[in-house]
Amino acid sequence: MKQHLPKTKQNTPGGWQRAIALMVIFGLFVSTTQAQMWEEMKRDNIRFDEIVKKVEEYYKDKDQGRGSGYKQFKRWEYENMSNVDENGNWISDNHFYEEFTRFKKAYKASQGKNFRASDPNAIVAGNSNWVELGPHSWTRTSSWSPGLGRIKDLAVNPKNHNEIYIVSPGGGCWKTTVGGNNWKPLTDHLPVFEFWSVAIDPVNTNNVYIGSAGGGIYKSTNAGASWTKMSTGLDANATINKIIVDPSNPSIVIAGTSSGVYRSTNGGSSWTRTYSGDVQDVEFKPGNSSIVYASTTKVYRSTNNGQSFSAVTGIVGSGRTMLAVTAANPNYVYALQANGSIFGYLYRSTDSGANFSVRVTGNTNGRNYFGYEPSGVDTRGQAWHDMAICVSPTNAEEVHIGGIITWKSTNGGSSFVATTEWSYPNSRGYTHCDMHDLEYIGNTLYTASDGGIFKSTDGGDNFMNLSTGLGIRQFYRIACARSNANMVTGGSQDNGSSIWKGSGWIDWL
Repeated sequence: MKQHLPKTKQNTPGGWQRAIALMVIFGLFVSTTQAQMWEEMKRDNIRFDEIVKKVEEYYKDKDQGRGSGYKQFKRWEYENMSNVDENGNWISDNHFYEEFTRFKKAYKASQGKNFRASDPNAIVAGNSNWVELGPHSWTRTSSWSPGLGRIKDLAVNPKNHNEIYIVSPGGGCWKTTVGGNNWKPLTDHLPVFEFWSVAIDPVNTNNVYIGSAGGGIYKSTNAGASWTKMSTGLDANATINKIIVDPSNPSIVIAGTSSGVYRSTNGGSSWTRTYSGDVQDVEFKPGNSSIVYASTTKVYRSTNNGQSFSAVTGIVGSGRTMLAVTAANPNYVYALQANGSIFGYLYRSTDSGANFSVRVTGNTNGRNYFGYEPSGVDTRGQAWHDMAICVSPTNAEEVHIGGIITWKSTNGGSSFVATTEWSYPNSRGYTHCDMHDLEYIGNTLYTASDGGIFKSTDGGDNFMNLSTGLGIRQFYRIACARSNANMVTGGSQDNGSSIWKGSGWIDWL
């Protein structure tokens, strides 16, 4: 199984596992961006045991507690100890895909007329008796934050809101045609499961794009039934953070990646890099796709459909930054920025991104909207991992942001109130903690988090779980009972420990 942990993009000393390892291995300074370190870590010629040795040396006389990154490193170590080649080097996603493609060709040749070329799952379905067990739902027991599994991004068909796609960093791409709670896996036959972004062509909604953590963009022309890798010109090791399709010319596709902005003019068949940097987000101006916005730790603007970018004015901080636009006022652009692991700034532009001004600041005297408390008074957070923003498509002053919990503003981001809490049950409202995406489609607000997909039809006052049916729980380890082959238990990423007893799952923590 490919590793599927979040990669931080912030240059903080207590960063994630690969960043820490590279600070030691390559002698990089803390001021070096963790995106650069992440790209170096994904080379195929780094010995796994050398990484582990160096990181353990780094932590020998340092804090290994909460926020230090040590826990995340140990997760990475366990998940990747079997993800090495015969020389002990870590294997990239790109290498996996190349080997898989080579195997498919050899398999097809060996099967001759028996090969079902029309079935994209032929290798899997024709020669496997594996059954996916789930769990496909959750039941709260003793946990304070129950959920199903981690979702990084979601996309709703603009012509049919009951059709939703999600991507999971450990479970691939899934689709529902009934608005949720009934999902179908779309990528089980691919060798890569770690997807970070998904986008639907707004003109021809059968065209769907998904972006991986290993430099791959995959395209479907039949609403997810089959996929083709479309990565010519892309950095082979880049994480695809965001994909957008030009509504006025869907042949133009723009991707924000950990190594820059890439632009395609032929529906993803080939790509050209038009900006270099760790790009977290990209957006078109509603109604005018000549203007494109991109964010790193700053905000950049293009006036030629993404062919070149220039920095904008008014961005005073230097943390991870996410963007939001709205058809309610196409001249508005919101930029949400972290300050390390906590809330930094919310900016707004009223002139199509030419200039930005601060709407609200999080500092020693302000509120931390990325923390655990609905009062906003705590000093904790995980902005390098969970951070999202969206704006109502009918009210440009209604802004929703998310970190550990969700928040709502009705005055253009000048102030916020908490709309959920991360413990369950509570009197305010619940979505699983750690928001990765917020989307406002029509009158429905969606959130994707470490616990699944939730929606609200009343502006965030109440949320409902749409995750039932997804098989995306990330088990770190499992164990089987010697006396009963149908009894299996495991512990998962952010969703507790569960046990399978042959006829169903019990969430016991």
